[in-house]
Amino acid sequence: MRKDHEYFQDREVELIYIAKRLSKAKKLEELLTSAGVDYLVETDQYFGGFIFQRVRIGAFFYVQ
Repeated sequence: MRKDHEYFQDREVELIYIAKRLSKAKKLEELLTSAGVDYLVETDQYFGGFIFQRVRIGAFFYVQ
């Protein structure tokens, strides 16, 4: 189940995946929800590109 920040406030979470595309984020959300896993998802910045690096935005998935 998708949870908010308050749910994980006193708990340590671990980054499991950075979805670079919306379709990948939606698939992972469906998978985690159907498996009954509590997770946190938020958008954040990451560096992408090999030669011409630039800042991009992705969906960061965390679990306890």
